[in-house]
Amino acid sequence: MKLRFNISEPINTGSPDYIICNQASSFISFSNLKLLLKIDGTNIINTNDLSSISFPTSPITTTNGYTIFIEKENTNYLVVNIDLINIWNLTTAEFQISKTNYYDYLKVFEIYGYDLGKNPNISPITDTNPDFNLILINKINNEIDGKQTKAYSSFIAYKKPYTSELHFYKSNSGGGEIVYTNFNLEQISTSSDGFICTNNDYQLKQTCNLYYYNNTGRHLLDSCTTNLLTVLNNNSFPTFEASTTCIDCNIECIVINTNNTSTTYIDYSLLSKFYVNDIEVNPYLTQSLIYRLIDFTGNVIQELTYTFDINPLPFVFDPSLYTFAGFQIPEVGDYIIQVEVSVPNLYKCIKNYPIKSCNFYEIKNTNCNEFTVIIIVLKILL
Repeated sequence: MKLRFNISEPINTGSPDYIICNQASSFISFSNLKLLLKIDGTNIINTNDLSSISFPTSPITTTNGYTIFIEKENTNYLVVNIDLINIWNLTTAEFQISKTNYYDYLKVFEIYGYDLGKNPNISPITDTNPDFNLILINKINNEIDGKQTKAYSSFIAYKKPYTSELHFYKSNSGGGEIVYTNFNLEQISTSSDGFICTNNDYQLKQTCNLYYYNNTGRHLLDSCTTNLLTVLNNNSFPTFEASTTCIDCNIECIVINTNNTSTTYIDYSLLSKFYVNDIEVNPYLTQSLIYRLIDFTGNVIQELTYTFDINPLPFVFDPSLYTFAGFQIPEVGDYIIQVEVSVPNLYKCIKNYPIKSCNFYEIKNTNCNEFTVIIIVLKILL
């Protein structure tokens, strides 16, 4: 995955009353910029002058076996390349950034196996990537008696794959009290970082309030609120349905010992796409499709497994390539065709489709209370 970020500062406007809330930002010079960057707990960069670093950096292997190197892109962007294997892999990125006349920025992010940060060279295909811009607040014209006087708000938010967790992080070095609210102005957090659980697209914004104190109490000095940010929900699982057909059946049962076919239809159209190493992909590489014929006692009579790749894109599922062909019901009774769509060690979804063999009986009084059982074979399919 690629973690693409820049380090900027808000452009102050107005004189002498400088304003920084929601102002455009400009890149900070790497000269004498101190950066400690740890990935997976391992130092990747530790320098008092970022301009002295040669890019790309030499690969470093972390304690958990991730190989990492950093490139410079478009002069002002740094791109951390991490060989996370799967989108759901988890590690941490710790930033310690400081420069003379700026407030320090310290933060630890949870990151996963998909790209973070927009690629400025590709538009608009990476618009779904979360921004990952880090903002240093300048003390000049923004401080009186060693105290910050102007509020600034900015944050980074993205989903943890295969969960309902939406994580958010304060992305600037300014002080003040932080409040997060949603579209309905409901308060969801008063911490600088946190998460909420949602299975829908979600809108949230951050407010930073600066206060001052005197002998009459606490008073609001300045306030800044971001625009609403929409974080899209990740639909990480495809939908599917199955059907069963046979040669000689109608609507109620399947004839014993005849060949039958079950077909599964998997819909990947609503599966969320991610970017990994600047390439759009489905959220996992390999799909498993398992058919089972199960009797009424739960015994698996027949089983068939398919494994296939769903990347690279575009991927189109062809149900005719993955059928359960030729299965036979061996005797009268109730059965289940079980279909499992899964990713090993990640998730599985199982659906059962009941079927009956043709096992109807009729008892007739043939002569002087002697009874004959006649098996009526109905060629029927549920």
